[in-house]
Order: sequence, then structure tokens, then C-alpha cells
Amino acid sequence: MPDDHFFVIGRFTVDLLSHQVRCNGSRVLVQEQPLLVLAELLKRAGQLVTREELHLKLWCKHPEVDFEHSLNKVIHKLRAAFADDPDNPAYIETISRRGYRFIAPVLSSHRNLNEVHAARHNIRIAVFPFYGVGNNCLELRDGLYQEVIAQLGSCFEQGITTIALANEHPPSSEDERYVLARSLDLDYWCLGRLHKRDVGFRFTFMLVELNTRSIVWVKKFIHDSEAIDAGPDFHVRTAEEICREVTERIVPGARPGMLQRSMSAAV
Repeated sequence: MPDDHFFVIGRFTVDLLSHQVRCNGSRVLVQEQPLLVLAELLKRAGQLVTREELHLKLWCKHPEVDFEHSLNKVIHKLRAAFADDPDNPAYIETISRRGYRFIAPVLSSHRNLNEVHAARHNIRIAVFPFYGVGNNCLELRDGLYQEVIAQLGSCFEQGITTIALANEHPPSSEDERYVLARSLDLDYWCLGRLHKRDVGFRFTFMLVELNTRSIVWVKKFIHDSEAIDAGPDFHVRTAEEICREVTERIVPGARPGMLQRSMSAAV
């Protein structure tokens, strides 16, 4: 990754050109020397970076500096920035008496996030598999999922790419979804949860913007009959409302039109 300078690590982003580290969009203060060490670790993510290599790269011109103490202090500051536990690390692993390895999943680019988004015209939105809780929910859940994908894929004349994420074990946490969404270069993702009630059921749909990790729109749809009796009309009506609301929020001025879709199974 010699030319890469923009990195995504879960909820963290690192831009080596602007010397910025952010967590969920908020600036994290990282001083120059820790940032230089972080750059070496990220460029060789998953590989051992020895203490000797760091010394030659960053400290050899300053023989008066106590290298061992300085490096230990730098690693301590980096772990503090990432809220990393040295005894159970999720980001920086110590290889005893040898060096360090960056172990978290890292996505990289030679362009910053705004440039990456500006380089393409379509807005990319992924639909994560819906969740269903309670008896008689699976059939309705799957029907809603397929209808939402179809509606999102076909309701724009231009400007959107819909990605259907088919996975028997979908990401279960927000951080896992965030990492996957970054790897797919998404702008938004959607979630749906179906809950059985005493009478009928409730379907909650959520639209999330990737860059800010903020909820753009959420709505609860209530059905008073058994899920098994809801039928395809409920799928269609619910999906139509979802797509109408989504289009108004992510593509101002968009109108229903000809099919513009790219559906793919990922992971």
C-alpha cells in the first residue's frame, strides 16, 4: 500500500495527508510521532513491524533520544487513541521483544473519502438481511426483504445502485456492518426488524448514512393480523412507502422511473 494515505478501521478513519484521526466523524488528537508510527503499522497491516525498523525509519537521525522509552510511550498513546487494551488488543498487538502488528481489518485508498464518493455518480445503498422475531415471521420477513430490494432497485430513473447482501450469518453489530459497508464503498445501508406482537406484528425499517453513521429515517409499520395472513399486499404497500421515503431523503428531486439497478450477493 505504498501510495495509500486514507485508511478506514471500523469506526476510525486515518488520513495521513491531513494528519487526522477521527472516530465516528469526531477528531481524535494524535501527535506527530505517534501518527508516524501508526502510518508504518497501517501500511503493513497484519505484518510484523520490528522495533529496529521503526528506529531506522523514525529515530535514526536523533541518536540523543532514548529510543526504547520513546517508542513505548508512543505505542501507549496510540492505544489510548484507539481505546485499545494491551492485554486483549483489537488494534495493536505486541510481539514480545520484536515489535508490533496492526491486527484490526484495514481498508485503504489513495483518495480521501470525499474524493472516492465524488468519483462516481450513483448513490450506493445496501440492504442488510432483515431480522425476524417470533412465530410465523420468517415467511413475511423474507417477503418484505425481497420486495424492498425490488422496489429500491427499480424506483429510480437514475442515480442509485442497490446491493442485496445475502448472508446466512449477517453482521450482528453496528461496527461489523460499518466495516462491511466501507469495504463495499457504500453511502447508505438499510436494516429491517420484524417483531411478533400479541396480536399481529411490527416491522421497523431504518436507513443509516455511512459517513456520519447517523439514522436518516426510521419508521414502524404495524399490522394487526397474523403474519401468515398478511399476504403480498402488505409486502408491496410497505416496500412502496419505504422506497418513496428513501428516495426523498437520499436523492432530492428523484422520481420513479425506469429500472436502474445493480443487485449482487455479497459476502
